[in-house]
Amino acid sequence: MLHYNKLQITFQILCVIVISAWCNSCGNEKPSGKLNADSFVAANDRLPQLDIRYGNEAGQTMDIYYPMNGDRVAENVMILVHGGGFGAGDKGDYTEVVKALRLKFRDVMFVNVNYRLATPESPALPKQLDDIGSVLDYLEADSNFHPEKIIFNGASAGAYLSLMYALTRDAEHRITAVIAGSCIFDFNDPEFKKREVAPIMFTSLFGSDSTKWTSELLSQYSIINHVSGSTPEMLITIGEDDELFPAEQVRRMDSLLDQLHIAHESVIYKSEKHNFSQPKNLQHLIITLDGFIANHLLSELHQN
Repeated sequence: MLHYNKLQITFQILCVIVISAWCNSCGNEKPSGKLNADSFVAANDRLPQLDIRYGNEAGQTMDIYYPMNGDRVAENVMILVHGGGFGAGDKGDYTEVVKALRLKFRDVMFVNVNYRLATPESPALPKQLDDIGSVLDYLEADSNFHPEKIIFNGASAGAYLSLMYALTRDAEHRITAVIAGSCIFDFNDPEFKKREVAPIMFTSLFGSDSTKWTSELLSQYSIINHVSGSTPEMLITIGEDDELFPAEQVRRMDSLLDQLHIAHESVIYKSEKHNFSQPKNLQHLIITLDGFIANHLLSELHQN
């Protein structure tokens, strides 16, 4: 059987390691509270605040990396959401990503989040979407936090959670854009349901009782059914030969976003699977990711 949770050395982790060279405990304690003055002193020292609790339960932690320019007020924020099939993975998977991106975008605060993982007794939804909301609420509770732009960056499960939250929970339109790699958009897609990963994913998302996996439920939690004129900008990438999610879903999303005149980029890479490995594709993906952040989202902040 295919173990989806083992396939999460995502392409963004691989490609940003290249960028890095190119740019030369949980428990039952209460949350540590809102960001305070001491936290922002750390910004001037360029020291991250690690394992900050935004909730009481295991997994509800995040790392905050303040702007490297010493600003005390965070106006531009990227939130990274790890993959792992909803039941595995850790924010540590994105540590090297953050380090590399900070060198390129020195005026940006980066927030690398964990969320409660799915278990047989406690499926991913809706708790993982709740956790993303809790992260945003936690950050915005601080008087020094005034983001003009909030960008989510996720791959696989992290991409799904980022987009699903942006499209269904972000009533105030706080999220400016979403970078989504190797993402699932339609759970009712007959081609996806044929794949070995489908029941594994449905179990993680909704629980082990397959009688509850109705077409109505799958439709409710399918990203493609929630796209509207207020959808944020997107960068969508996938491998043509992705063994988990049909690349055709990206073509459908691209067409829908075109119809609604939503600013977006979508790239389908030939001869590439879920976890990118071809050097030529990785190089192009680096340029695409960097360009999307710089030109579409943070052009005035891009460091040459």
